[in-house]
Amino acid sequence: MIVSNPILGTGLHAIGGASAASCYLPNTQTRKWSWGTFWLAQALFAWIIMPIMEWFYNGLGGIRQEETSAGYKNIVIYPEVVGDLTFAKTSYQCPYGEIKTNWEKKEGLFTLAVEIPVNTQATVYLPFSGEVAVSNANGRDKVKFNYIGMKDGRMAYHISSGKYVFNVKLTGK
Repeated sequence: MIVSNPILGTGLHAIGGASAASCYLPNTQTRKWSWGTFWLAQALFAWIIMPIMEWFYNGLGGIRQEETSAGYKNIVIYPEVVGDLTFAKTSYQCPYGEIKTNWEKKEGLFTLAVEIPVNTQATVYLPFSGEVAVSNANGRDKVKFNYIGMKDGRMAYHISSGKYVFNVKLTGK
């Protein structure tokens, strides 16, 4: 809670001025938080911070759920490579287990490592096109993936549960 105080103060100030911002401070006489203040701080923390956290795994990491899916049974991996960012490592705990993405862009190569939980499947949309090599870290001989084609300007692959690494050799980037 203490970590979020500067953020909460800014948010409270923005929505209600200095008097609203002062209402979440601890009682200066006893140096204790009241329950009302505690719940207000919790609510504002969720309101201010949670959308930013969601953007990290949903936007940068690209971990999403198919629109027709329930409980992340069908996953979409659609990482966003923005600005001069060169890597992102994200995860999301769904009912089937942890979904992980880890991408890096450097020296003419884009690498995306994906981990999909058991009993789920995913569609992976690579943000760059070029020569692609797909491997798995499952310890199995057969890599279970299918190239679907180009969708929304991205190369799309359908994969089953497991660990995969996509290496895209970038041309002209």
